[in-house]
This record gives sequence, C-alpha cells and structure tokens, in this order.
Amino acid sequence: MNTLEQRYLEILLNMDRSNYEEQAWEKQLRGDIESEIISTQENDTYLQKKLSDEEKEKAKKFFLHKEPIKEKARNRYHAEYLGFRQLLRQYSEEIKDAAKEYGFQFPYEVLPGVYPTTSINAQAVAMGGGALVLLNTGLMGFIYQMVKIYMFTRDFKSDDHVYGTEFSEEQGIESSAEVIVAYLFGGNSSLATRYPARGDFRGVAIQQLFYSAERFVLAHEYGHVLVGHLNPKNTVSRSLAAGDTMNFFKKSWEQEFEADAFALLLTFPPSMRQINTKDELELLDLRLAAPYIFFSLAILLDTVSQQLLSLPHTDFADDHPPSGERLRRLEKQLISMNAGRVIRAGQSFESWIETLSSPIISYIQEITQTKHHGVAESPCPVQKEAGRSHRLKPIFEYSENGEFWFDIAKVADDWFNLSHPGKDVGSKYWDKNGFRTSRDIVDFVLEHIGATLSVHVPSNLGIKLTQILDQGSDMTHFTICVSRTDVTVYYWPGDNRDSSFLCEKVKNWDTKRYKIIL
Repeated sequence: MNTLEQRYLEILLNMDRSNYEEQAWEKQLRGDIESEIISTQENDTYLQKKLSDEEKEKAKKFFLHKEPIKEKARNRYHAEYLGFRQLLRQYSEEIKDAAKEYGFQFPYEVLPGVYPTTSINAQAVAMGGGALVLLNTGLMGFIYQMVKIYMFTRDFKSDDHVYGTEFSEEQGIESSAEVIVAYLFGGNSSLATRYPARGDFRGVAIQQLFYSAERFVLAHEYGHVLVGHLNPKNTVSRSLAAGDTMNFFKKSWEQEFEADAFALLLTFPPSMRQINTKDELELLDLRLAAPYIFFSLAILLDTVSQQLLSLPHTDFADDHPPSGERLRRLEKQLISMNAGRVIRAGQSFESWIETLSSPIISYIQEITQTKHHGVAESPCPVQKEAGRSHRLKPIFEYSENGEFWFDIAKVADDWFNLSHPGKDVGSKYWDKNGFRTSRDIVDFVLEHIGATLSVHVPSNLGIKLTQILDQGSDMTHFTICVSRTDVTVYYWPGDNRDSSFLCEKVKNWDTKRYKIIL
C-alpha cells in the first residue's frame, strides 16, 4: 500500500461521521463490498502497523473480522472505496497505459478514490506531493443504474438478432425518477429499486457504457495532471458535507475544456482506432458514448434540482463550465477525429435523457408534492425515498423494524391493562395468547378499542422520537395514532402545557403531523 493511499484511508477512518452515523449502510451493502471487507488481509495489516493504538481501537469495530459485518461497514465511505477499489485501480491503469501511447508520463503519483464531495465532477485534492482524484460517493452506482434503465428501455440489433425493450416508457420514467431522488437526497442510488445484471448482449452493453463513462470522469482529472494544470501553490480550501476540509486544485474554464479534450484522447487512444470487424466497431461506439452519458446526466441532475424548488439544490456544475457546452466541444473533436460514425450510442443516450427531463420532474413533483414534511396517503417507492431523505427517513426505518412494533406493543399493552383490568396481554402472556410478534399485540388491542389506538408516548420512546425528529434539546410531546393501515405521529415543542392530554386536543393545537403508510 503506497503512502498516498495510506493518507487517504486515514482521512476516511477519521471523518466526522456525525451526520451519517444513522444511515444504516449495512442495509445497502453490495456483495462485492461485503466480501472485500471480509477478505482484505491487507487492510488488517495496515491497521496493525500504521495506526496508533487509539486509532486501532476506533477502527476495530469497522474492519476486524471478529466484528459483525454491519459494524465493519458502518463507515460507508471506506466500505464503498473498498468495494470499488479494484475497479478504480483498473481504470487508473488503463488511463496510464493510454497516456503512454502518446508518450506522456505522469509527473507525480495519482490515486482515485471516493468521498462525499457533493459534485458530479471528479475533484483533485493536493496531498503528500501527489493528487487524490475523488469521485462523489454514490456517483458510480448512479451512472450504472441510469445506464441500465436506458438499456432496458431500448431495443437493439446485434448479430442479426433484435433485443426488444424490457421497460415501457412509463417504467423508464418511474425507475429513473426513483434513482434520481435516491441520489439527490440520499447520495446513494442503491436506495432505489435495483434490477438484476444481465449476461446477454444487453448486459455487455451496460457494462461497456458504464465503464467508459467512469473512465472518462477519471481521465478528465488525469488530463489536468498531464497538462500541468494542478499547481500545488494554486489550491482552495473547501469544507465538505462530511465535516472535513480539503485543499482542492483551482482550475480555469479554459483548463477544464483542455482537460476534457485530453480525457477524450485517453479514452480513445491510437490502439483503439484500428477497426477491422463489426464487433470492434460496435464496441467503439459504446466506448465513445462516455461524454454523452456523463454530461447528459449532469444536465439532468442540475435541471431537476433547480426546477423542484423545494428540493435541496446542489450545484452540480460547481466551478466547471456548463455541461452542454463541454459536450458540444467534445462532439466537434470526435467528428474532427473521423469518429462521427461511431457516436450513435452516445447521441441516442443524450436524446433519451432529453425526453426524460420534463416527465421526471412532473412525476417527482406529483409523488413528493414538493414538501419537506409529511408524505402523501399512498406513497410509491419514489415518495417514500423523498420522505426517508428528509427528517422522516429515520421514522420510516424505525417503523419497518421490530423495535418500533415492540415499543408500540408495550404502549398498547399498558393502555389495555388500564382500560381492561384482568385481561392482561403483557409480554409475559404473549405466548399464552398466541401472539407471535409485537405487531400481533397491537392488532389484538385494536380489535378491542376500534380502528385506532391513540396513545401518549412514554418518556423512553419520546426520547427516541425526539432524536429521530431532530428536535435537539427542546423536549417534545408526542402522540402516536396506530391503525391497521398507518401510523400517525403528532408532535409539538415542549412548553408549560400539561402533558396529560387526549389525542383529539392535539389536532386543535399547532402541531406537525407525520403519517406512515404500512
């Protein structure tokens, strides 16, 4: 393991994770990430030899084999890097090999990695006499998901065989919207519905389009290195979402255009320009779609984030020139390189994104109702994701696990015991009464009291909900109304009002209402 990677891993291990501690990364683990964490002996060796005793103890719960996988993976950024490390290294080596074909040599060490930069563009960080090229957390998954949906909505012909569409136009819109919401709000497209990989021509095309787009994103930053744009004396310090501050290289717009041109050269080296077969021509067409995929998605994200005014806005262009202008310049460069006949796949992807933009915005507006609080009566996956991504997110997670129903069952049990003396349904009698789960307790109580159970939340559960709803130190009163179809949470800041109340009174007070459809 080289010095630059050691320093990068230390950054990931020592990140301020306070804003991300409860993101339940273990639920989003990919198989390759899990296996990488379990099997990486190199990482254990690094921890034993390079970190201080205090750092070792801090890191143990994340990485050492004797700890549960969910604890190892709780630092999602380190987990994502481990999962994609081999792929990132492959891209890096391919870019360096392409540079050698032109006679270029890299003046210092360059390492690709992942980090929550909040920018769709890769970012170069000055570090230890080298450059750390960072992809935004979740970007690789976002591009992969969108490419997959694109291929599922297209029909293709290869070797005289026609591959029909797997998604209707409506499915393409809904699936794309779900991925976009997951990436915009949660920073991770794996929160959206995931579709199985394919082993046929369509699957091969998906992989080629994805690999090409990712290589292009990295090649752009590597282009800055080769041209000499990254001056260690010309950096700007930025505070990032994770609480860290890094020194990013400053570049002008003209330097960005120049790096784009170099990225295209590195994506399309001389060894790839010898086309002898139809298969090689089709493969080149897929590879040259890279700038179309990346810039089209950048435009789409920027359009969605700006037009849905109630959604958090992220400046995806940041200090880079407009994505549309960058793409048109590269298209002219491709045509000048006599590659105009092999950019059909890229142009097709761009056209697809253009047709998606308005329907996706309308769909997300309809589903989320462009609100930060509350959700509609009949949520679909996209709307649930919007809820999860705001202050409702922990409530959704809480309501979907046994802990929630156990707590509610205890509340229902206490209420029932007071209202029906001698008919105790407490936990020690659960098996006797045939209750298999805490939810059964709630259903039993509902049968005896009517459609809805309205209870004042006891202090222990109130503390949980106070933390969940991010009310800080201002103690909050809660009422939960439980029915067979939904759970409604009412809350208001603590004051001098008597906390012993009836649910009907709550409705007349200045309250906020959260409804969870079960």
